Amino acid sequence: MFSIGLSKLNADGSPVNDDHGVPIPSYDLSTVQAFARAFTGWTYAPRPGATSRWTNPVNYLGDMVPFDAHHDATSKRLLDGSTLPAGQSATKDLADALDAIYNHPNVGVFIGRQLIQALVTSNPTPGYVARITAVFNNNGSGVRGDMKAVVRAILLDPEARGDVKTAVDYGKLRDPAAYAACIVRALGGASDGVYLNAQSGAMAQSVFVPGSVFSFYPPDYALPNSATLQGPQFGIQNTTTTVARFNFAYAMLYTNNGIAADTSVPGSTGTQVNLAAYAALAGTPAALVDKLDALLTHQTLTATEKTAIANAVGAVSATDTVGRARMAAYLVAVSPRYQITR
Repeated sequence: MFSIGLSKLNADGSPVNDDHGVPIPSYDLSTVQAFARAFTGWTYAPRPGATSRWTNPVNYLGDMVPFDAHHDATSKRLLDGSTLPAGQSATKDLADALDAIYNHPNVGVFIGRQLIQALVTSNPTPGYVARITAVFNNNGSGVRGDMKAVVRAILLDPEARGDVKTAVDYGKLRDPAAYAACIVRALGGASDGVYLNAQSGAMAQSVFVPGSVFSFYPPDYALPNSATLQGPQFGIQNTTTTVARFNFAYAMLYTNNGIAADTSVPGSTGTQVNLAAYAALAGTPAALVDKLDALLTHQTLTATEKTAIANAVGAVSATDTVGRARMAAYLVAVSPRYQITR
């Protein structure tokens, strides 16, 4: 399910349909049951100094171990008719079952498209998806599944670097965790992660604790009032989480001396940003905005937007250089240009 998706796919991400125009399922209940039987006969690794037995107590620090006496050794019909013969060991069935998934034609396109959505844009063209599928299937040296080659191809593709980036449907909403961490990093900050984790949770993305096995949001989440545009990260974006983003940026920039250490967490050091470099530019608001535009929004602010921010900065007393830096950084951080990466 998590490697091939629910329906068979063409190399460009479009569904393979039957004669009635209905997408063809990539598996059914019997396939799930067959894989479940292929994965029987495993238990936790024995704890240090203990004798391995069926079943070993919970132990997440070692590889699981097989017990063939508890493995279903009957034949199993897997994806697209591939079959595991009867009489195989738990280890052999596991390896062959994983190979059956890995070699399914859906893997490259299903995983590749979601990687594009996570790294570049929520609505890649079919051509972009097809090019990444081809690299997954063959990295140019006959190797399948070379993820270094796949990620390189995604980031160097013309659609990731060319003029298409100006299209109105291009880009993606920053994940809450990335939104928070990137602000602190761009502004020369330091953090123990405690505050950032809590604030990401307030934006509906508690790191390492997704709401379901399907993660924080579905990859095919459709934007409201749109029949075609997808925006996965918008699946957790609402009025509450939008305000949480603004509140985070404000607290991070306007709390004197940053966020204090959490006394309930051993070793906590708190979270702070360093605005000294920006305060030094406060005498020239336009230069201050240009600096933040380069670091936070990759020089995508329009002339009109820059002027509006510079005017707001200029309204702060010239003697309050930190105040001017805070104003500029806040307005850029909550702007659509920063929240949507392009």
